[in-house]
Amino acid sequence: MKKSNLSVFLVCLLLSTLFWFLNAFTKNYDTLLIVPIKYVNLPKNKAVLNELPKNIGIEVSTYGFYLLTHKISQKQDTIEISGELIQERTGAFPKHYIQTRSLLDKFTDQLGTGVKVKNILTDSIYFDFDKILTKKVPVKANIRYSFEKQFLLDGGISIKPPFVKVTGPASMVDSMNSINTEFAEFLSLKENINSELGFSGGSENKNISVFPEKVNIKIPVGKFTESSITVPVEVLNIPKKLTLKIFPDKVTITFFVSFSQYKKLSPDLFTATVDYNEIINEKKTKLKVKISKFPDFINSIKIFPEKVEFIVKK
Repeated sequence: MKKSNLSVFLVCLLLSTLFWFLNAFTKNYDTLLIVPIKYVNLPKNKAVLNELPKNIGIEVSTYGFYLLTHKISQKQDTIEISGELIQERTGAFPKHYIQTRSLLDKFTDQLGTGVKVKNILTDSIYFDFDKILTKKVPVKANIRYSFEKQFLLDGGISIKPPFVKVTGPASMVDSMNSINTEFAEFLSLKENINSELGFSGGSENKNISVFPEKVNIKIPVGKFTESSITVPVEVLNIPKKLTLKIFPDKVTITFFVSFSQYKKLSPDLFTATVDYNEIINEKKTKLKVKISKFPDFINSIKIFPEKVEFIVKK
């Protein structure tokens, strides 16, 4: 093939391709567009319980050029749906709804003059409303922890603030007696923990907002040593006409205490007791010793002996 003939062939091929694209771009097509939607101006004193659609399908007629640019951009401008269009019906649930045919003009204006909206696939958008309630509830730490050897909890775990305000649908908030933090794990501890935790976003807290959004958790950790104290055993509920003689009349209490609290220990912080009523009600030959008072900074309490013998005298 001569060079002149090849050039003519290429020009003809280019022109035919160009005419084909022009014809395709100017031709009308019926297609389905999936358009993202956003809800605005919803009632401020109401909460929506149901899951609202995030996209809506629209059947349109438009030119090929519009479809090409739409496919290339892979995105659509979000269309706002105003709560001012919500209507109310009686004898049905949910009773609040928006008829999508009322949105035809809005969709047409936003999609442009080159697009004709033929149909909106979703007939209506329904709203399950509930009144909004705010309530103050205690916080529970959803945590798990463990310690290095010779280390233990040195006091109580603190949560600040201990109460938070929860706001949401009355049907959910009214039954809330507490709220859990998000789960956190602190393992092999050998020093104090000071951490901020938010709140679980699970299904139990859906549609619930919390203020403040985070709380401070403190876990006091101390190095512990084993110690013991011997104290007398007190008898409870003994009739005035009787005397209860116990053997032995003292017990040894063994426990773990942190080095920081060790100097605070004294026998008057502990009370060991037995109950005379156990003899009458349960006909026991030995009485179990109970520790009715002890300091809150000790752990792993053991008593020796755990039971004592007795003699009742008139």
